[in-house]
Amino acid sequence: MGFRFRKSKKLGKGARITFSKRGAGLSFGGKGLRLGVGSSGPRARATLPGTGVFYEKRFGTSKKAKQHSNDTAGSLSGQRQQAGSARKQAEAYRDAWEGWMEQLRTFHQADVEEVDWVGEAEALPPFTEEETGPNEAAARRRLEAYRPTIFDRLFRREHKKRAALKSELENAKQEDRALYEAWQEDVARAKRMVAGDPETMKAEIMSAGAAELLKNLKGRLDVQSIATDTAVLRLFLTDDEEVVPHVRYHVTKTGKLSEKNLTKTEYYALWRDYVLALAVLVMREAVAHTPLEKVVVHVQGPDADGSESTIFTVGVRRDLEYQLDQTHLPLTEIVEELPHRLNFLKTKGTRAVQPLEEEDV
Repeated sequence: MGFRFRKSKKLGKGARITFSKRGAGLSFGGKGLRLGVGSSGPRARATLPGTGVFYEKRFGTSKKAKQHSNDTAGSLSGQRQQAGSARKQAEAYRDAWEGWMEQLRTFHQADVEEVDWVGEAEALPPFTEEETGPNEAAARRRLEAYRPTIFDRLFRREHKKRAALKSELENAKQEDRALYEAWQEDVARAKRMVAGDPETMKAEIMSAGAAELLKNLKGRLDVQSIATDTAVLRLFLTDDEEVVPHVRYHVTKTGKLSEKNLTKTEYYALWRDYVLALAVLVMREAVAHTPLEKVVVHVQGPDADGSESTIFTVGVRRDLEYQLDQTHLPLTEIVEELPHRLNFLKTKGTRAVQPLEEEDV
């Protein structure tokens, strides 16, 4: 019950060169973003392992120009080709970098699947206990339909084949038992969820996509408190530059990659959007995956003074759930319609705020 994203490092730092029979290759970046150039051509991929979130750009490579030591024209052509390849590599890195920064701002746009717990609680069994399971039935048909061929008799394979089919039949019975037990467990879990069992809802929240995503972003999600109808969640975020970049790249007229620090305004705007996007995503998933009537999210992270504080707090009631799904709107507009506290300064970032109480939502 996770989600799928629609959209799905520094040069020098994290660089690695590899050698193989096909030639030398260079890759650089952290776990979140790696760019590579090798014998198969340039590639750029920003990814979060285990989440399915990625941005990728690939470039085809033209056939290597034939080298003719006495052919000046061929030499010049090769130089132009190399220059063009270098530009493509630089553009690939720049595009992947920009794609990653855009991804940080749009985590809230994930496709979050709403779970019909009532429907799951009322789901019919795959077969009744008096019936033969589907796997067993299919295996039994294969066993009964077996007729030894002349070669089976000639090479005395009949007994071996019947034994194999009987073994398949026993395995099929076990598969059906597992299928039936899984149905029992799913129905029991759904009934606990419909009844508002806190531990079941907590387990669902902590096993969903947002919690795993936060781990890969060097953060984490905690359930601070949870009752039958209300949950208070806390996100812990880091401003590690391997997650939230402090620089951006552009390609010069000569095709070289140039690095430039983000301005304070650019960086803090990116950081704010990153914080809001993850908070909205966590709320969307908690509301879609549980019967909770109210969800409150506190975001813990570095404030404008460098201290670890609550830098954003927001809540949603189920009757305002529609607001969370307006993902085409700017993040600030989505949040504006919800109870929240955010003290953001363009050149200083997010300041500490007082967390919302449950009664404030």
